[in-house]
Amino acid sequence: MVEDAQKLVCPLSSKRAFRVLCGCDGLVLVIVSDILSDSRPMHLLWNPSTRESVVLPTPEFQIVDFTRYRMGYDSTSGDYKILKICNEKYDCNVHDEIIALKGSSRRKIDKHPLGVCNAMTRTSALAFVHEAFHWIGSSRNYSLLSFSISNEVYGEVPLPEQILSFAGNIFLGVSVLDGMLCVHSVTFRERFEICKLWVLKDYGFEW
Repeated sequence: MVEDAQKLVCPLSSKRAFRVLCGCDGLVLVIVSDILSDSRPMHLLWNPSTRESVVLPTPEFQIVDFTRYRMGYDSTSGDYKILKICNEKYDCNVHDEIIALKGSSRRKIDKHPLGVCNAMTRTSALAFVHEAFHWIGSSRNYSLLSFSISNEVYGEVPLPEQILSFAGNIFLGVSVLDGMLCVHSVTFRERFEICKLWVLKDYGFEW
């Protein structure tokens, strides 16, 4: 049990809505707003240790149900970057944005693989490993999408048949397991939840 837990005073605590989106190396991205259903809330980068926060540029696209964020450190530029990906459910009209913390710049990314949707759910997460973001995409089949944080280029790898071989409805997601990229496939049979894991010890993408 943690003995030195502290209650943190959140930035702009007078706001009604406060939600943590992602974090990296002690920095946390949060959104705050006066209303719970705000599609363009204020984005803050918060350091809970120092109690400092800065306002980030307003996003070009509004937040939808399947919007996801992930933060990572780019050793090439010495900068933290935040990837925001979103698309409406059953719609491949993708809106991806990158936020670079140096200079607080935000811009839309126009190189998303053509015809590939971001297969996100309300519980999906992005995995950050080998200085690249990873998530599940779909076109005719599901695939593993990546985005290099240094040269800002997408990659795509087909998923093996073994990870897709469950009958019926399946849930696909990505995570980091012992420093390695891991794709998981989950299905439900009667009262049981069955899971398959695909761990990529060594892999390459077409950057």
